[in-house]
Formats: sequence, structure tokens, C-alpha cells
Amino acid sequence: YQRRVHGVPKENITGLTRLAADKARTLIARRSGMRCSGRDVRNVVAWGGPGPAMFLDVHHGVLGGRTVMEAVGGDARWCYENLMLDIAKPPARRKHLSSACSTAAAAADHLRDWHCGCDEWVSMAVFSDGLQYDVPGDLFFSMPCRCPGGGTHEIVRGLPFDNFARKQLEKSIWEATDERKLSLQAD
Repeated sequence: YQRRVHGVPKENITGLTRLAADKARTLIARRSGMRCSGRDVRNVVAWGGPGPAMFLDVHHGVLGGRTVMEAVGGDARWCYENLMLDIAKPPARRKHLSSACSTAAAAADHLRDWHCGCDEWVSMAVFSDGLQYDVPGDLFFSMPCRCPGGGTHEIVRGLPFDNFARKQLEKSIWEATDERKLSLQAD
């Protein structure tokens, strides 16, 4: 990072990873059958970076006082397999306009939350401090963050994982670490 961005503090560099989490929240709201929107789904976050190893964590998600798993009728297969496949698919109609609008909305939400503050967790790629979730230090990696405002963020710490989530997180860490090595070799 130092070779590419001179004089900019690491904490001032964030990456937009909430688009996948926003799409997941919308699909979860639809699947629940409740009268709600994706904004009512909380604490669903993307780990890693864009690509096949990105992990959408619904384990900590809540909707209407229930866990996401309860809200979707206990369908673990849908949460852990079909949801990610649905996120990867482009919208069927008006895909270019819809995709551009979704990306623009996610970028605006990212900047608003980062600068104005937000009460919920958001997906945000940040430089790891190396102290949480076995993510190596200085790895640019999407994690759940809180944004108190003023252009600051804090990594949500100490979340527990089941075996499935731990394996997905390890896969995401491996892919991001490998991508960083390739990037550094290209310099």
C-alpha cells in the first residue's frame, strides 16, 4: 500500500464491498415472506473481497427480532449456497442500468455511513490490524465495521463462527493473501 498511496493514512482508505451484502439483505427480506425491505435486515456482511471466495455471513443477521435463519424458515442450504449464487447473477431485465444504479446507491450509502455515522454493521474493506479473525495485518479485506462518523470506522470484534463460516472465512483470507502476493509481484 505504501508504494501506491504516498502520504494517505491507511484508515482513510476503504473499499466498497457492501453491494453484495445489500443484495443479500434484499433477497433475505423477500425470502422471509414478511412485509419488509432489505433495509430491515441487519448484520449481514461480506468478508474478503470481490470474487468467488467472498463469504456472505448471514450467521449474525437479524430480521424483525429473529435470526436470518429463522426468518427464512431454517433453510440453511438456501442461506449458504443458493443465496451466494443468486448474488452472483446479474439482474434479468435492464441489467446494465439496474447494476449501475445499485452500485451507485451502495457507493453513496458507503460514503454516508463512513462520514455521517451509522448504528448498524456495514461491509467495508479496510486494512486489517492483524488482531481479529486470523486476517493477516495490513491485508485489505472486507469485514463488518461500525462507523461512528467523521470518516472513521471500527472493525466489529469477537464474532463467533460455526465450522462452515470458519472454513469460508479461511478460504477468503487465503484468496485475498494470494491476490496481494500477485499484486506485489507485478510492481
